[in-house]
Amino acid sequence: MRQTSLTDEPFLVIDTETTGLNPQSDQVVEIGAVLLRSGKIEHTWESTINPGIPIPPEASAIHHLTDQDVAQSPSMESISEQLQSLAGKVTAIAAHNAEFDRSFLPLIAGQPWLCTCRFARHAWPSAPAYGNQVLRYWLKLKVDLEGRNTHRALPDALVTAKLLGAEIEAYLSNGGKDSQTALMEYIQSPITVQTMTFGKHRGKLLSEIPEDYLHWALGNISDMDIDLKWSMEKVLAKRK
Repeated sequence: MRQTSLTDEPFLVIDTETTGLNPQSDQVVEIGAVLLRSGKIEHTWESTINPGIPIPPEASAIHHLTDQDVAQSPSMESISEQLQSLAGKVTAIAAHNAEFDRSFLPLIAGQPWLCTCRFARHAWPSAPAYGNQVLRYWLKLKVDLEGRNTHRALPDALVTAKLLGAEIEAYLSNGGKDSQTALMEYIQSPITVQTMTFGKHRGKLLSEIPEDYLHWALGNISDMDIDLKWSMEKVLAKRK
């Protein structure tokens, strides 16, 4: 990735609504995109998408899109050129819980993506929670949704875009290096986890958990959260 100025380089903020959570079997039903530069919105784009499969009622209950709503919508294939054109205008794509959206958009998955949820965990470790709507109200972000509901792709992308602007401002004001390369490294760096998130010691401070249990967990749980693993290893290193 080339060195760029965060104050000049645009980001494409993406949000998707889907038929479910599994990118292997579920499909996108709506995409919202916001082109953000210097904390300001330059362009927005949205489209409902015919997924080619029924939308389960559990999914409709979240985004309120039904089979009838998307029956006349374009397919993902037919909007692929437009989506790739938007992605081609930026050097990084942003989303809240980015791995989810990225997994549903293989056409642009090869570009650098940053996760605004992970960014927020670095920037504000004392936040009450890290959903984008929680952060919106906790940070008192002013977002013009033009009377539209959240849990639709473009309104959620607009909230995430505002959040990204606040995160970049916080990052730079705390001495972060003004380049996308440095920003990506910061976001991807380990996050300290204070408490155990599973098992018989769930909710306890890692520093209070017996050493033999920490060793057991590290040796036996293959899909452990990378930040929890790093934090447990850090606790053990301090005890040597």
